[in-house]
Amino acid sequence: MTQRFLGLGLALSVALASACREVPQAPIATPPPSALYATVTLDRICPACVVDTGNLWSGITLLQPSDQSVHVVALDPLARRLRYHGCVNACSDPRNWYTGTGDTTALLTGFWNWSSAALTVTGIHVVYTICPDASCIGVRYAYCPGICFHPANWTDTTLFVGRGTLEAGYGGQSISLAADSAGGLHLLFSAPLAPLPGPALRYAHCAAGCASPANWQDVQLDAEGGGQTRLIAFDLHSGLHVFSSTSAGLIHRTCTTNCTSVGSWQSGPMAGGVNAAGLALAFGADGRLHLVYMNRTGAPTYATCPAPCGAPGSWSTVALPLRTSDVSLAIARGGTLFLATTDSTVEVSRCTADCLVAKSWQTTVVDSAAGGGHVSIAVDSSDHARIVSTAGWPNILQYSQMKN
Repeated sequence: MTQRFLGLGLALSVALASACREVPQAPIATPPPSALYATVTLDRICPACVVDTGNLWSGITLLQPSDQSVHVVALDPLARRLRYHGCVNACSDPRNWYTGTGDTTALLTGFWNWSSAALTVTGIHVVYTICPDASCIGVRYAYCPGICFHPANWTDTTLFVGRGTLEAGYGGQSISLAADSAGGLHLLFSAPLAPLPGPALRYAHCAAGCASPANWQDVQLDAEGGGQTRLIAFDLHSGLHVFSSTSAGLIHRTCTTNCTSVGSWQSGPMAGGVNAAGLALAFGADGRLHLVYMNRTGAPTYATCPAPCGAPGSWSTVALPLRTSDVSLAIARGGTLFLATTDSTVEVSRCTADCLVAKSWQTTVVDSAAGGGHVSIAVDSSDHARIVSTAGWPNILQYSQMKN
């Protein structure tokens, strides 16, 4: 069903291209690319001016359905827009990409907005933090059922005004979205505590009709703050997993049913991950959890355990000899792990066995353009890695894929 929605939606985009297509920009000149990957530039912010610092693309997500199409959602708070990029096939050719703006509301302000996206059989769903005033409090939701390069196909609404909060500072996803097998949405965000000593961790669920705020139910999971970095995901057995970073380390929470009741959650600490600046998670076919977290210096650590991973001692970890400003993790059908990182270059590290041995991770430079931004990775049906990343502090949005 997912393949049908996205395949038909983007196939129709070809027929409508003459009316709606925004011509992609030519790739920016860079040193020769990796022999294993092809890279194209999708979008860039402020191409004619000098940009010094700042997370100009704030939160990017690569969505890979069961067919060979690719969908990229990126938040551009500088221009107050939610950007979409889609490609049916042959995505290493920039002429095959279609792009459009999903939301240009005035609420999209500030450099510290974050976004997260999920794919269901009905379409693409995006959540992002908003700044209606100097307090940067709010959560917004956007939905597109298909042909998403066309702005008219997006529906946008504000979910939580005065209930979502955005912490200042680099690093950490302040908001995270996951979809279950029935198409329901699960949101992890933060909310202010009275009298606002810090943010509390909140979970929200919507079964259907998520453009209506009334269809969302939420519950507070952590009254102590929950940390700036958080992640929510489903395992292969529909179990819900939440990770949040605190000054004491990572907290791992799980829930299987009735998750809008705080009593349905099991939680426990795990060693390491103190004030983590990034989190990435993948689930093996055997139920094993694979987690990568990075600290504030950009050093990533790989952690793994057999489900359900409730006890802190069940996790095993290894520090990886990498530096990065963001992490993203994906797993192939055969169990190969792909870790995307971005620092001075965009890199992909892969591990097929003995991943608790640092030397088992083989690293390839995907693109030699200056990194230091954000990255998102997925694996297609041919077990080829596909990556979207930002670069140039990071005003360039680019896509890379493994060559056949």
